[in-house]
Amino acid sequence: MPKGKLVFLDESGVKTNMTRRYGRAVGKKRAYDSAPVNYEKSTTIISSIRLDGDTVYKTISGGMKGEDFKAYVSECLIPTLKKAILSSWTIFPLIKFPV
Repeated sequence: MPKGKLVFLDESGVKTNMTRRYGRAVGKKRAYDSAPVNYEKSTTIISSIRLDGDTVYKTISGGMKGEDFKAYVSECLIPTLKKAILSSWTIFPLIKFPV
């Protein structure tokens, strides 16, 4: 299989409460920063990348569900695929839906 026809998918997430509690400062100065209090928001990012650098991504507020994955594949990924490009991905174990 030609390497130029590979498409890799990845999913990751970030939360607003993932802020460091401790920091470092130069010399004997104190490190200051702020973080949201009692406010937790999560964002999920799903993306594809090819060896030529082309990417297609989608951000989702909250955790990803099966219908979010279906929407990404049908609305974002499939329109960018050319004939004879082979896509291969690991189906995320937490997403279970009929194909």
